[in-house]
Amino acid sequence: MSEHTPGGTTPPQRDGVEADTEIIAAFGRTATDLAGHVDVAAATTRNADPAALAPILGAVGADFLAVFTEAHRRHVADLTRIGDTLSAMGSVAVLTAAAYDRSVDEFAAGVRAAGSDT
Repeated sequence: MSEHTPGGTTPPQRDGVEADTEIIAAFGRTATDLAGHVDVAAATTRNADPAALAPILGAVGADFLAVFTEAHRRHVADLTRIGDTLSAMGSVAVLTAAAYDRSVDEFAAGVRAAGSDT
């Protein structure tokens, strides 16, 4: 029984692993770029200290300010975690693309060397 895609065509049979290293590396660069933007957002958010609201909110708003400050702290932590994750994803993707390319190049060199020995 053959597998069919939703369009009704049979996918080609493939032996081995195929990877488009340009796409993998582009994903890595994009993730790294996004990490930079998220890091800027985290820094901007971190610098917006809710304590500056204390004089405006006064004693009546102290409970709100305490809750808001905790939410702010968690928001900064989440942004930092997202930036770190995107940065790691970017690094891993770029390194993976390079490793695939290096592996293919080394295999091709081995095949060429084996062919020249005969």
